[in-house]
Amino acid sequence: MGRARARADAGLKHGSLAYTSEYMSKTSVITARLDADTLAALDALAEKRERSRAWLVAKAIKRFVEEETAFDAFLQQGEDDIARGDFLTHEELVAEIEAMRPKKHAA
Repeated sequence: MGRARARADAGLKHGSLAYTSEYMSKTSVITARLDADTLAALDALAEKRERSRAWLVAKAIKRFVEEETAFDAFLQQGEDDIARGDFLTHEELVAEIEAMRPKKHAA
């Protein structure tokens, strides 16, 4: 039995097919449920881009994870600012904006 096959068998014995897949190819297989309209749109896009469904889905998931991770970091920065006391109250912000507005002259 080859080394790759032995590793695959070991992964299955531990109930970890995803681990085996990740170990062998550095990627994992997942399953998602899509409604018929979304699947049809995905297939049309895959054909137009000359890419597979899997390629498009992997790109979409990667983009989603990157965007959500960046958003979480943005929120954390705000929470850290608040914890340091580096923020304006609503009233302070309104006063600061009002101070920047040009004053109207009486006619």
